Amino acid sequence: MNFWLIQRAVTKTDKPSLIEGIGSFLSYDYMGSAEFEWGALPKALKEIIAKFPNLAIHESGLKREDGTGLFVIAKAKDLPEIIAFLNANSQQEFNDKYRLKERTDLVYAMTGDSRINCWWDINNGWFAIFGKQQAENLLLAIRKSKEKKEQNGK
Repeated sequence: MNFWLIQRAVTKTDKPSLIEGIGSFLSYDYMGSAEFEWGALPKALKEIIAKFPNLAIHESGLKREDGTGLFVIAKAKDLPEIIAFLNANSQQEFNDKYRLKERTDLVYAMTGDSRINCWWDINNGWFAIFGKQQAENLLLAIRKSKEKKEQNGK
């Protein structure tokens, strides 16, 4: 798995009743690189929607200083590589093994020094998010986006 474009995000709500799709749930951090623009997120969402039946919530084993767990939404077969990546990025922002286009801020989020609480690998189609309920909300947001797409015939 080639880790390169990891979109930082912040959740907008913790109430499932307010979730109408991924755009109503996540607010994306400005990444500063053209690779994240020009339709990259809609294209990545289309790919996530296609994978939706195979996605599940997994514990990463990582916890913020306040005890909130980091959960991964991905295919089970991808989990070992994703967790290795998250472990490395939770300890230091930049390292030789994982060179990213932009920083993740995960190391700062682990200590509560960042508002970022969600990450979307837009190339490999997985998410990491703090809190089990928020992981469930994120799956709901993806499902609602999928339903909207199906209703619109796109």
